[in-house]
Amino acid sequence: MSVIEISEPFAYGGHLYVKAPKRVHFRSEETLEEAVSETKRHLEARTTLYLLMRDALVSAAVGSEQFVYFDPEDPHKCLSPDVFVKLGSTERTFDHWKVWEGGAPDVAVEIVSAWDRPDKEWSDKLHRYRSSGVRELVRFDPEDKIIVGRILNVDDIISFHGESVADFEERFHSAVDEYIAACAALGSEPERPASGKLMLRVTPQVHAAALKAAARSGMSLNKWAEGALGKAARRATHSQPSRRSE
Repeated sequence: MSVIEISEPFAYGGHLYVKAPKRVHFRSEETLEEAVSETKRHLEARTTLYLLMRDALVSAAVGSEQFVYFDPEDPHKCLSPDVFVKLGSTERTFDHWKVWEGGAPDVAVEIVSAWDRPDKEWSDKLHRYRSSGVRELVRFDPEDKIIVGRILNVDDIISFHGESVADFEERFHSAVDEYIAACAALGSEPERPASGKLMLRVTPQVHAAALKAAARSGMSLNKWAEGALGKAARRATHSQPSRRSE
């Protein structure tokens, strides 16, 4: 980690710096103090699932236990799914995953272990998943032999579970159908997870300023805009109570 030495305030990127900025370091490995041992059952389940999904999904990036960072300003805001998938991406080797660069994973899988089985631990982890932008979360408990799923990025609670992959898929479709039917009965519009594709119309002045800001940051306009929108959305989300709570 390096620190830029400066002797007086200076302007850069539309900001006035009065002290030396520090680089944000995003780690690829846990420290010895943070490391949690993995049981053989957990290792076998995680490895098998990772290899199956890597071989089955051609146009997708598949990871396993890499850090997934979802806030470019705070390296503490991260997750480490047992397996995660980003569709429409290229399979490659990566040490960690940054949401503002590669996009939020479409699916994440958590294989329950002893330390995160308690409701409190799982509730905290679920809150981080909701903040990360991951679209769907699957929770598998080897002891119960039940796969539990939940659709994220909607305020309404849509969860389902199954005792096999086929049963899980069937119950997923049933849960969505029941949710749509319940919304129709209540006369409300069903929420839909965002697709990740957004068309915006802005003034030429805003467009030009955004292009310059992205260039100064060394990013494409899409990546810069995603980071700016994500930061604004997180501020708005934290300042307002959610429509439903656990």
